[in-house]
Amino acid sequence: MRQVSHQAHLLIRAGEVTLLEKWFKPGPGQGEWQESVYMPEWDIYQAVYDKVYTAALPAGSREVRVEVAEGDWLTLAEIRIRPYPGAPGNELVLKPGDVEWGVRQEAFAVDAQGNVAAVSGRAAFDKATLWAEYVKPWQDFATTAGVGVHVGEWGAHSYTPHAVVLAWMRDCLDNWKQAGMGWALWNLRGSFGLLDSERADVSYEAYQGRQLDRKMLDVLRQG
Repeated sequence: MRQVSHQAHLLIRAGEVTLLEKWFKPGPGQGEWQESVYMPEWDIYQAVYDKVYTAALPAGSREVRVEVAEGDWLTLAEIRIRPYPGAPGNELVLKPGDVEWGVRQEAFAVDAQGNVAAVSGRAAFDKATLWAEYVKPWQDFATTAGVGVHVGEWGAHSYTPHAVVLAWMRDCLDNWKQAGMGWALWNLRGSFGLLDSERADVSYEAYQGRQLDRKMLDVLRQG
């Protein structure tokens, strides 16, 4: 759970079966929330819930719905399904598709290997979203504080589809160049890197006894 505004009635369903039903009602003082803040402009409380809520998924379930049936709104940090045979680490992890105000989360289709695709085809995160959520705040901080910002240890694990990784890298590099930020890849050789990453969907080039991901190298050079 991430944040709740005023109150929200959360339902998790598999088909017609309700797996979890819970009301979240932020208020003053202590509660199951991590912190609760009064918003005088709306006369409500908004709270951050640093908690994990679980539901048992029936075997054979093909569709799971997570929805706010009543109330204002809430946001989720992530959804984890485990065990999920075939997925890396035997666990499927779903992140919010969009964190912009008023944007409805869309449906996702997941295959037996844990690969996730948006049903509508709309990108879960695009270059503009990455800029607004992860770059602009740091650029503002650097300007205000008079300091530099360096992006350290970035990259994507080898289980992420190669085409997705390269597209994400291009967007990140363009944004960081625009913001005047330096970066360092984690790592050069290994599951995040451009040498010996053991990705199943890459045609490697032999280079000094190593397996080189030439396409990733070209993207990094352009950035």
